[in-house]
Amino acid sequence: MLQKWKNRPPGSNWGEFGPDDQLGRLNYLTEENTVKAAKEIQTGKRFCLSLPLNVPATDATNPRRKPPLLKPVVREGHTAFNLRIDTFDPGSTQVVSDDAVLLYNQHSSQWDSFGHMGGLFDADGDGVDEIVQYNGHKLINDAGEPRYGDLGAWNLGIEHMAQHCVQGRGVLLNMKKHYAEESRPVSYDDVMRMLEVDGIEIEKGDIVCCYTG
Repeated sequence: MLQKWKNRPPGSNWGEFGPDDQLGRLNYLTEENTVKAAKEIQTGKRFCLSLPLNVPATDATNPRRKPPLLKPVVREGHTAFNLRIDTFDPGSTQVVSDDAVLLYNQHSSQWDSFGHMGGLFDADGDGVDEIVQYNGHKLINDAGEPRYGDLGAWNLGIEHMAQHCVQGRGVLLNMKKHYAEESRPVSYDDVMRMLEVDGIEIEKGDIVCCYTG
């Protein structure tokens, strides 16, 4: 597999996991690191890091992204909620409820892949900035045609993360403790300072969770 770029953005890790990599630092979530993380379990308490899909309940934070829409499927003109199947199949004793969901991936807890954000960068060294994604991947080909399959982008989809699986050691960075309710951007230097003050060491394969309140 040929490398897709001649230049890579400063500070990036393009190419470090192979020319066709679509996982980035998730490659550090190895079997060895998963076993190492499991040895730190003490109480076995479990909790969900995701917001409920209906939070926030409005599109006030971003009008382009809507709350999930859950509705029953319509079957031959009948709403498929507590629907008796003998409506279509006399003698049947079955009753069905069948749902459909319209989901905006970035409304609640965001389900983002590398394909979500790209940038303008001269990756091929011709002096002209072009749209590229992680590791030099493109979502369109050189002819300007979308590189999409039936279910989305061929490159950098979130299915690669799902197939690799995400299990590892979680490290909590309590930003609220440092900034309380102050609304402000947090820079790389801010994060490094908080880690130093709190005595937190992040290792390869760790999953950093930032608590903002």
